[in-house]
Amino acid sequence: MEYELQASPRRTNDQINASVGLGTAYGTWTPTFTCATVGDLSFTYNLQLGWYVKLGEFVLASFFINLIDFTYATASGDIIFGGLPYNTGTVAIGYGPLEFQGITKANYTQFVPFTATASSPTFRLRACGSGQGLVQVNISDLPSGGSPRFHGQLFYSTIN
Repeated sequence: MEYELQASPRRTNDQINASVGLGTAYGTWTPTFTCATVGDLSFTYNLQLGWYVKLGEFVLASFFINLIDFTYATASGDIIFGGLPYNTGTVAIGYGPLEFQGITKANYTQFVPFTATASSPTFRLRACGSGQGLVQVNISDLPSGGSPRFHGQLFYSTIN
């Protein structure tokens, strides 16, 4: 059997959407950083940017956050990232890779962004390590006076 290769013209988003039945979108978003109990948490964003691609019900959101002048004494609880371009679905499932600096959590070697709250524009970090249970990263895992940074991606569903 013989096949003939033909050049295909560049297609627009509207043409692709019509052919596969999925909506696509892309753009920028502004990731934010906080914690469950803010207390006296203080910092300055040295870098704060994000971009995303949405295909149907799925979103791939990339983020870069660098913090400087990072201090606290009374802040507590899980660290929380906000500003996702679309709320998570009612079944909060989403994970992704992370490059980080400034997390000190004994016996934990990997930190992963994950969606923890349904129907929300927020996500958190989960820690894992050999022989360790999964736990969420708390503000106390980021030493006051440091310069934490978080560069990563989160792939999640918007299904409700």
